[in-house]
Amino acid sequence: MWDNAYRGNARPPFLINMRPLLGYHDCDRGSVRELLGDWQSHHDDGPEVPQMLEDLFAKNLDLVVCGTAAGRRSAMLQQYYAGQGNKFWRILFQVGLTPRELKPSEYRLLLSFGIGLTDIIKGQSGSDAEIGFRAAGPDVLHERILELTPRCFCFNGKKAAQEFFRRQDVSYGAQSDKVGDTVLFVAPSTSGSGSRWWNPDYWRELADFVKAAV
Repeated sequence: MWDNAYRGNARPPFLINMRPLLGYHDCDRGSVRELLGDWQSHHDDGPEVPQMLEDLFAKNLDLVVCGTAAGRRSAMLQQYYAGQGNKFWRILFQVGLTPRELKPSEYRLLLSFGIGLTDIIKGQSGSDAEIGFRAAGPDVLHERILELTPRCFCFNGKKAAQEFFRRQDVSYGAQSDKVGDTVLFVAPSTSGSGSRWWNPDYWRELADFVKAAV
């Protein structure tokens, strides 16, 4: 659609400039649509944004963290948890799961610390409000957990857990359900948009469990 400068109620500049000559409200609708289509074809949004991130998986990891889907910035940069205000990398360091605060571009280093990453939605990117959760594949993810047998599988936020369990009544902390021998855990979302529900205590509990199991 239009550039950011012309979003909302604003109009492309050629319509504004033509209004005194043609009378915007008196213009033929077909002509206006034709002009808009031509203008938009020369003002696209650039290359298509990748819609998902690669799984960061290995056999027998200590922990795999599962989000809902890649955010727009993460998809664009092809880096996990790259959105401004996301607390993921900071909390991993603060609870002792990494020796320093990693940058999103360093996400592959997590494997050296026994940690993997994935999302429950692949093929889409954006906020939870923009994601079509009917495309969630909990059965596929369930099989991957059985195959790779991490000690703990943690959902980053309740939404990812709700889609996996296919129910709404999900609590934070360790779950009674397991996948094989893998313990399932739900921690508050590290997304900046979920700050009002933020509680680092559950991430500390997760870290204590992971470190005790090593």
